[in-house]
Amino acid sequence: MPLDICCLNWKGLFAYLRKHFGQESVAALTEKLVNNPAYLVQDKNDPRIIRPVSLADLEDPSYWVSNEFSLQMLGNVNKVVPYADPLRVAGEGAVLERLSSKELIISRIVGPMVLAKKAAKINSLFNNTKSVTLAELEKGKVRYQLCYRPGYRVTADVCHWNLGIYIGMVKACGCQVGSATETKCVLRGDSCCEFEIIWTQPALLQRLLRWVLLRQLGGVIEQFDNIIDDKHRLISRLSQEIAIKQMAQESLG
Repeated sequence: MPLDICCLNWKGLFAYLRKHFGQESVAALTEKLVNNPAYLVQDKNDPRIIRPVSLADLEDPSYWVSNEFSLQMLGNVNKVVPYADPLRVAGEGAVLERLSSKELIISRIVGPMVLAKKAAKINSLFNNTKSVTLAELEKGKVRYQLCYRPGYRVTADVCHWNLGIYIGMVKACGCQVGSATETKCVLRGDSCCEFEIIWTQPALLQRLLRWVLLRQLGGVIEQFDNIIDDKHRLISRLSQEIAIKQMAQESLG
């Protein structure tokens, strides 16, 4: 029962998958992982009970899973997210889905430089497999170095996931990402993984006005989308009724 990865890390991922691909995508993500005697946790209500990880555990920050469990689940993202770079897309989406409206507003105000500093500090609270340091932080650019502790396995999926996380953090601040690359990687023989993100940031007033506008128009846009969906459903139903009537007439004629 290694305590490697806090389950708080999966909150955003699950929210992203449910929103875009439905509850069945979460089931596919955790297939053969939950209720598997190979992956155990200590029950938080009764520490004497050692049992397999459940789906509910993965959404409870009281629980931690092993690095190997994490690697297997991230690998399953490739089967669930139908995009060219599934882990990067999922990592980006997980950040944006995890933050509340209040946190998004704050992120837009403080900007990516403040958020970058917090991210490096927070990592140690929820992840025991690596240390994260800021190798460089200046206006419009950040470089993170991820140094993995001995004995922990790393995969390309993990690297793509982390890159997506850092892209999502920049986008959460309302910034435009210019480039995002993994400049060093332990899988290529480097001593650590290093991610470089370059962005452009709009003025504070512009960011706030855009956020307020989106909040004000969000309901109108949603209503418009619902009207269009209703029209599509009506047209489809009428088309089916016409086809049925035509078949009935042909059979009588």
